[in-house]
Formats: sequence, C-alpha cells, structure tokens
Amino acid sequence: MSTSPTMPVSTASFDTSATYEPTISPSTVLITGSATNAGNIASIDLYDNGNEIGLITGFRTSNTGWSETATLSPGSHFITATVTELSGATYGVFAPYELVTGIKNQPYIYQERDENGDHLVTSVSSYDASGTLVSQSAVAVNGPSAAPFTVAFDPSTTFVGATEATITGTTSAYGSAATIEIYDGAESSVINPRTGALLGSALALGYATVGPDGTWSFDANVSPGYHQFTAVATSVTGQESVAQSPFALQTGIVGKPYVYSRRSTTGPAAPWRPRRYMPRTARSCREATVVAPR
Repeated sequence: MSTSPTMPVSTASFDTSATYEPTISPSTVLITGSATNAGNIASIDLYDNGNEIGLITGFRTSNTGWSETATLSPGSHFITATVTELSGATYGVFAPYELVTGIKNQPYIYQERDENGDHLVTSVSSYDASGTLVSQSAVAVNGPSAAPFTVAFDPSTTFVGATEATITGTTSAYGSAATIEIYDGAESSVINPRTGALLGSALALGYATVGPDGTWSFDANVSPGYHQFTAVATSVTGQESVAQSPFALQTGIVGKPYVYSRRSTTGPAAPWRPRRYMPRTARSCREATVVAPR
C-alpha cells in the first residue's frame, strides 16, 4: 500500500525587491516576503547560492509577512527559500531578483537586478552608500526590440598633467553596465578580431567610473609616448561592447614648448589633426593652452 506525499496547503513568495540597509553595513539587506495559510508553515529557510543565511519561524496567522536581515559578502547573490509545513510538506521559492553587493569603481555599492519568469534580468536598480537610488534602467534581454548595448569615447580628452589625462565617454545602457575597463592600445591590440576575445598582451589600465546619466570617466596615468585607448564594457547579461578612442595622446614630450599632444580625426578616413598643449607655468601642468596645429 503506497502513501501519497503530503501536498502543501500554504503559499509563500518573495516581495519584488529587497531593502538595502547601509546603516548596518555596506552589504546588509532586508529580505521580505508574504505567505498565505501561514499557520500551516513550520519554517522558511533562506539560502544564498545554496548556503543557508536565515531561518524564519513562529508563523501564527493565516496570512502574514515575513522578513530576514542578511549580511552578504561582496559579489552576486541568488536568494532562494525552502518552505516546510507542519505536515512535513516542503516546496521551494525563488526571489525575483539578484543582489550584487560591494561594487567597486562605481558611484554605487549595491545593485538589485530584477528578473522575469525565465530568470533573465529585466531591470537594474543601483544604490549609493547612503541607500539612495542612483539609477534605474531597463535591460534588453532578448528579441528584435532589444536596445543595443554600446560604449563610446567622447571626441576629446582633458589634459591634467604631463602624462595624465581624464578620458570620458558614454554608455547606452548604464544601469546594465557591470564594468567598463580601459586598455592602453588600439582595438586591434586588445581584442581578437575573429573571436572577440581579449588578447593576453592587452594592457589594462583599470575600470571607469560610471555616472547615473550614462557618462563615464577614467583618469589615465601613462608613460611618456603615444597612446590610444580601447574601452570594453560588459553588461550584467554577458553582452560586450568595444570602442576605440577617436584620438591618440602623446605625453611627456621632451625638448618642446608643450608636454602633451592630442591627435584626433573627424571621421573614419579623415587625416590626423594634432592639437598641442603647453603649461601656463613651469611648476604646474593642470592648466593648458591650445597651440595652433601645424
């Protein structure tokens, strides 16, 4: 004689978002949800990537909310729950979001990435150290209507020292840009043109700071000589976008009345047009004067 498994009589779910708790720690979040027929629930175990992070008990009413405060290590976190009823019946629940904490080189340190029923990221909310929402952006996941994920350099850069320049640009889907890494070198020296993979010889300079309006900036400290730059942006969905700077820098020029030169083009086939800069004083290169091109 077989015994039928006990069927659950309750339902439990996560709320659509978690609450960032910066007053406790940079990686602490309040995870909440609700349950119906909760008087039948013995416990709800919360898991982060399969590791238990909380146990909720004491359910008394038929419909109730539940919550757990969790401090998470820097990185991505997929939160799930296992509900155990008094009868012994169990079932699993999945959070409709992914949490990302301890983000470096960005104006925010916490992200919530909302997912659809297929667990594909549909939007990204980014928060700063005070818990204030910095940006919220939809993420294109599939289909012909998906917006292109792009990164681009501004047409010029700002000279701040003999071998230092502030490089700026934009990205089309800033809320979904996980990283924008800057390399010293033309695109052909950074990316394999056939496979799209990063070349092992590529010289990485660091990560750009992405603003809430889709702009980004990076302070490039380079050796004297010629430099062209490549930006590689990676989205939370794994998309990559690559851009090459429309200018080359010549820094640390010796024996000239200037210590910095920018060569730019106005189009793909346009010739290089140099613009040279000279320091206003012998002690400081933080202000520069444009010298007419030859």
